[in-house]
Amino acid sequence: MVSTSPKVLLIFFLIPFSTQAQTANPHSLHRTQDSLAKIHLLAVKTFIGVSQPIKAFAELLKADGLYKKSGNKTAQAIVNTQLGAFFEKNQLWEDAERYYETAYILTADPDSSGLSADISLKLAESLFWQEKYQSALKYYQIALDYFEKKRLKNRMAESYVQIARIKDHQKNYKQAESLILNQALPLFRAADNEFGRISCFDVLGRLYHKQKKYSQAKWFFIQANTAARKVKNTEGIITSLVELSKVKADINDFDLALRDLKEAQFLAKKNETLSLLADLNEAFAIVYNKSGNKSASSNYWRAYESLDDSMDVVQNNRVIAARQAAKESKYLFNEAQKTTTKIIKKQENSSLKYYLIAFIALVIILGIGIYIDEKNSKGSN
Repeated sequence: MVSTSPKVLLIFFLIPFSTQAQTANPHSLHRTQDSLAKIHLLAVKTFIGVSQPIKAFAELLKADGLYKKSGNKTAQAIVNTQLGAFFEKNQLWEDAERYYETAYILTADPDSSGLSADISLKLAESLFWQEKYQSALKYYQIALDYFEKKRLKNRMAESYVQIARIKDHQKNYKQAESLILNQALPLFRAADNEFGRISCFDVLGRLYHKQKKYSQAKWFFIQANTAARKVKNTEGIITSLVELSKVKADINDFDLALRDLKEAQFLAKKNETLSLLADLNEAFAIVYNKSGNKSASSNYWRAYESLDDSMDVVQNNRVIAARQAAKESKYLFNEAQKTTTKIIKKQENSSLKYYLIAFIALVIILGIGIYIDEKNSKGSN
C-alpha cells in the first residue's frame, strides 16, 4: 500500500496540471489578447473625442491585430467596420469597401444580432458610390432578406429605398417607383416613421420630374414639404422647396418658383451648409435662366460654381488628411506591435514559470514519496 503512494500522489497532482497545460494556457492567452484589444478600442473613443484621427486609426489597427491572434472573428468584424467607417466619412469609397468586405466575410452568414445585415448595408453603400450597381444590389438584398425574416419594418423600408435609388440610376424608373409606392412607403407608414415617408416623397418627386410628369412630381414634393414642416425638419423643407421650384419653372410658373426659392433662402441663412447653399444657388440660376433673366442667372451660376469649388477644396483636403492619417497610423501600429509582443511574451513566460514550479514541486513530492517507501521497506526488513 505504501509502495504505491508516490505513484498515486504523482498522478493526483499531474492530471490537473497536465490538463491546465493543454487548455488553460491558450485560453488565458486569448483572454489577454482580447482584454488588450478592448483597451485599444477605449483609446479610440478618447482620440476621436480630441480630434486625433491618426492615433485613433492606429488603435483600431492594434485591436484588429490582437483579435486576429485570439481568433475572435466577431470582434474583428466590428473593428473592420469601424475602419471602413473612417474611410466612408472621408468619401474614400474603395478603401471603405475593402474594410467592409473583410468585415462581412468575418461574419459569414447573417447572425442573430444582425451584424452581418448591417455590414451588408454599409458595403452596398460604398459600392453604390463607385457606381458598382449590381454588386450593391446584391448586398442590399442580403440585408433586406434578414430584415424581412425579423419583420423589422423600418429597416426593410430603408433597404427598399436604397434599391429604388439604384433602379433610378439605372433608368429603370417604373421599378423604382413600384418599390417606393408598394413597399417602402407602406412600411414607413405602418412604422409611423415620418422622416422615412419624407424620403419616399422626395424620391418619387425626383422620379416623376425626370420623366416630365410634372403634376405628379409637384404633388409629391408638396407632400414632402408638408411632412417636413410637421416634424420641423428645416433641411427637408429647404430641399423640397428647391425641387418644387425646378418643377414650377418647367411649367413656366416662374413667380411661384421664385417665391419658393426665396423662402428656402430665408431658412438656409439659419442653416448655412455649403451643400444646401450650392443647391439653392443652382436652383436660382436655373429658374432665372428659364424665365429669361440671363443677368441674374449668371450671378447665381457664379455663386454656385464658387461654392462648388469650395466644397471640392474641402473634400480634397479631407482625402489628403485621411490618407496621411492612415499612413502615419500604420507606423504607430508597427511600433506598438513591439510593445504588444513584449506583453504577450511576458504572459507566456509567466505561464511557463508557473508550470516549471509545479513540475519541480511534483519531482520533490515524488522524491519524498520514494524516500519514504524505501525507508519503510528497510524498516520492515
